[in-house]
Amino acid sequence: MLDNFRSKIRGVAIGIVGLIAIIFAFSGAGTLTLTRAGSGEVASVDDHIITEQDVAIKLQQIKTSILLENNGMSEEQLDEDILYPIAVEQLIGAKALFNHAANGSMAASPKKLADLIINSELFQTEGKFDEDRYRYFIRNRGFTNAGYKQSITEEIIRFQLLNGLRHSSFVTPRELDRLASLISQTRDYYYLKLPLATIEDLVDPSEPELTEYFEQNKTQFQSQETAIFEYIELSPDSLLAEYEISEEDVIKRFAEQKEDFNQPVFRRAAHILFDIGSDKLAREVRRQLSDGGDFPALAKKHSIDAGSSSIGGDLGFSDGSAFPEKFEQALSKLRVGQVSEPILTDAGVHLVKLLDVERTSYNIDSERERIVSTIRQERLDELLPEKLSLLGELSYNAESLVALGLELGLKAGVSEPLSRRGGVGLGAYPELVEAAFGDEVMVQKFASEVVSVGGDRYFVVKLKDHMLPEQKPFDLVRNDIYNIISEFKVEMILEQRRSEFMIQLEGGQTIEEIAKSAGLEWQVVFGAKRWDRELNAEVNRFVFDMIPDVHSVYGSFVSLDGQFYLVSLKQTNMGGSEGLNTEELKNLVSSSWLALSNREIQAYQSGVIEMSQVRK
Repeated sequence: MLDNFRSKIRGVAIGIVGLIAIIFAFSGAGTLTLTRAGSGEVASVDDHIITEQDVAIKLQQIKTSILLENNGMSEEQLDEDILYPIAVEQLIGAKALFNHAANGSMAASPKKLADLIINSELFQTEGKFDEDRYRYFIRNRGFTNAGYKQSITEEIIRFQLLNGLRHSSFVTPRELDRLASLISQTRDYYYLKLPLATIEDLVDPSEPELTEYFEQNKTQFQSQETAIFEYIELSPDSLLAEYEISEEDVIKRFAEQKEDFNQPVFRRAAHILFDIGSDKLAREVRRQLSDGGDFPALAKKHSIDAGSSSIGGDLGFSDGSAFPEKFEQALSKLRVGQVSEPILTDAGVHLVKLLDVERTSYNIDSERERIVSTIRQERLDELLPEKLSLLGELSYNAESLVALGLELGLKAGVSEPLSRRGGVGLGAYPELVEAAFGDEVMVQKFASEVVSVGGDRYFVVKLKDHMLPEQKPFDLVRNDIYNIISEFKVEMILEQRRSEFMIQLEGGQTIEEIAKSAGLEWQVVFGAKRWDRELNAEVNRFVFDMIPDVHSVYGSFVSLDGQFYLVSLKQTNMGGSEGLNTEELKNLVSSSWLALSNREIQAYQSGVIEMSQVRK
């Protein structure tokens, strides 16, 4: 019974302390923008709903994760239409795992959740929990207090489930030996190099060859078809450019929401726990405390709760749900520093002391940014459908989109020349390029339909000028043709030399003999390891990709810098775990176990999803 009580009120399992940051780890420091705002249902898993807002939050996490792993990439390069279904599938998988774990009676104690929040550095100012900071963080990322707590709870439960699965995986000694034999394998090989420059020096296309190629392939040497378009852009910034939110608007909204604000209270408790039936001892200790006795010292001496007695009986914070009901009732009636009368629960007899109280605050300064953002979004939701309808109606037969854009108070302009391949500016949006070069715009000369490019941004385009492909003169493309023919001839010579070399190898000659007769460099390598940094990386990789045989194995390839290599694999020497040092063997065990456990988790999750009732 005591262990059960302790599990509810003390400690956090190693490995889940960082879960408090999971929801924020990939969402950045700014305010979340819900590009597909709304609470409409996207999917459901066993009657648990996944909303548009859930997907928007997951989308932002995925985007930021990609940007963190790819330096130099901007968010504009990420296609939300591709990422959206990925986000939905991840949410479905996560929800299915949570439901499966919950159905198996897995749970996370409210006390553990409260401790995670209170002790997270994300929500602390000068080492102390800051409720304003907590509220600011979660609201700027689209969460309510209850919603965020539910997210953390689900993460904890999923972690417990997956961590259990992961640690049930193991690699057998036989599997380890097989992997070790492959990793510690060495190979002996010969190779020669035929420098590309020696062949390029043999190639010099004549003028007649150049002109003949030009005459036979004129269509290859034409300018691209391009077009210039007028456009109107409809975006939140343009729609709300003249819309001002007054201080009165903010104050009014704050007052409306404050009435619904439920101010939670976190109480920090300490206790001295006695065995059931020890009421007399509990009253005696209570008397000693009333006479000025030291609570931590008495807790250390008398408490049977080994987990807290050594730290003054400190149990941490509770939001009113971490401890047994009688315990919480007594705690709520105490003043800071006050000790309760003896309280009986299933765990034993308690003397409860209130150490500290932290109350949440709800003030206009901390909520201003969120309120302004909410009001702007509401105004945008009102204006956008009307403006989209009006834009589509007026632009279809408009003589000039620039003039219409100015009339509507929207951003308008003229594009740079665009090709069907796209490019920068308007050309960066494939859906817009497709609409611009469609028959409606290019042939019928109408304005396009309104095209969405994501992020509540919409465009209409209309053809202004069309430049058809033109034949380029021979003198302008002569060097290009020279290079094309030269590259072709070099490839032909390389293929011829490769065939000759292979015939010589199959006839019994060695790499060394072939190299000497051709005046080429050659090398011999004995005992090469798979990842030997001192060797030619491309040659070594090619050798270890070759399938060993009882006889020599031959092959050739062209390196990234254009050099031709002829390779002869002479011998493969199988290794074993004895060929690995302690660190290498440790890494092999770890990586093998991780790869195996990941495969098993993926298979397990796939099975859970198949058994779930998923509707999209």
